Amino acid sequence: MHNLLTRLQQHAKSDAIALRSPHSTLSYRHMWNRVDATVQWLSKRSETRLALALDNVFDWVIWDLACLRLAKVLIPIPPFFSAEQQRNVLKDSGAQLLVGDFLDKRVHAQHVIACVSAPTGFVPICVLNTTGELAPLPPTTQKITYTSGSTGQPKGVCLSAEGIGTVVTSLIERLPSQLNSTHLVVMPLAVLLENIAGIYVTLALGAEVVLLTGAELGLAGTAGLNAARFIQCLIDYRISTLVIPPALLDAVCASVANFGVPATQFEFIAVGGAKLAEAQEQRAMELNLPVVVGYGLSECASVVALNDVRKASPIGSVGQLLPHITAQIRAGELFIREPLMLGYLGDNSAAPAWFATGDLAHFDESGDVYIDGRKKHIIVTSYARNVDPEWVEAALLTIPTVKQVCVSGSESHPLRALIVSDVAQAEIERAVKQVNAALPDYARIQTIEVMTSPFTLANQLLTGTGRLRRQAILQQYPLSMSSMEYES
Repeated sequence: MHNLLTRLQQHAKSDAIALRSPHSTLSYRHMWNRVDATVQWLSKRSETRLALALDNVFDWVIWDLACLRLAKVLIPIPPFFSAEQQRNVLKDSGAQLLVGDFLDKRVHAQHVIACVSAPTGFVPICVLNTTGELAPLPPTTQKITYTSGSTGQPKGVCLSAEGIGTVVTSLIERLPSQLNSTHLVVMPLAVLLENIAGIYVTLALGAEVVLLTGAELGLAGTAGLNAARFIQCLIDYRISTLVIPPALLDAVCASVANFGVPATQFEFIAVGGAKLAEAQEQRAMELNLPVVVGYGLSECASVVALNDVRKASPIGSVGQLLPHITAQIRAGELFIREPLMLGYLGDNSAAPAWFATGDLAHFDESGDVYIDGRKKHIIVTSYARNVDPEWVEAALLTIPTVKQVCVSGSESHPLRALIVSDVAQAEIERAVKQVNAALPDYARIQTIEVMTSPFTLANQLLTGTGRLRRQAILQQYPLSMSSMEYES
């Protein structure tokens, strides 16, 4: 990360705003001074592994950069992790210090043995009860990012500062050189995508980062959105760059179509984390919004491919590979050469020379990448046709009254849609019938169940980036259960 730190040292001579919240601002000069103070405090302590459990606030960025400068191992804990997941992360990582205050009280009581004074501000700092020998880390590990994945047990991916810096450099090369953005942080900073593509890239460019709480943004977990409040934030702070999941793109489009926000206010809107429906992407293009679709993996230090905002990209593609990435397709699956991760925590085997992503993909003649679905999620129908559930779900999510949907099926069960909505069954049936008409017969929904209870982080049916935990959903709503069948 030498390049990022060098850039920040240069920006530290400036009084330009680096971080902004509704209550205060920090210039690059003052931000670097606070990083300095934290570095001095940390350098006097023997602990080498630090867990960070803060919401999206200035101190998250300060402690992150301080650990980066000192090569201390940082373990971000996402705020959406359950108590059991928090406990597992602390035990698995061997974290020795905890900076933050949102841990479950039971986890806090079990692991904390003492509290110490913060170098600046009022951030809680605790010494953790680390017993026994620490699990060995791959050499040069600087950050352990825990992926929530499709099951409930987080897995620690070990990354080096050099590897993360490689991604930052590639992303800057993919962006316009004249970028002078005001970036709104939407995802939790513990999510690697926001940490790297949002914070690091914006600060490296000397631009401004806006940090708001979920309530201030109009977000409630990963399923709830107060669209009017979110749009007001875009207006009030004159936001020009975003890294968002597909679920928020409709709100950005509405800000331009219905609330008078000029499309020219935005410099780029990166969309990732889940499949973007082509209809959503088409609408954004018609509104002249600079949407760039991307694709990434924690094992590759986040972003792998990204569309270039400076040129038109084909709808449905996730762009071309970043400059440092080499990939190939084997039996339909995307493999990444030397994926940047150092290995998984607790796994003594070295990172593979070629990493199997588990994603089905293809390239077009121009080198653009298309993700065709998760290999393990592909549904094989009774007529031996392969159906990507995300493709059908993206089509169903174009129905305005559908808030969430999970499509499942098998050789012995026709395609079923679990639909979260607050409208009547009959209305949903009519809307699904229209969607079915545009799908090939083998991909049409045959049974539906309308639910009012959403898939959430709290009930462990969503990952932190809003992806469905399909295995958990199928356990709770097995295919054998009775569903409403209708004429499609």
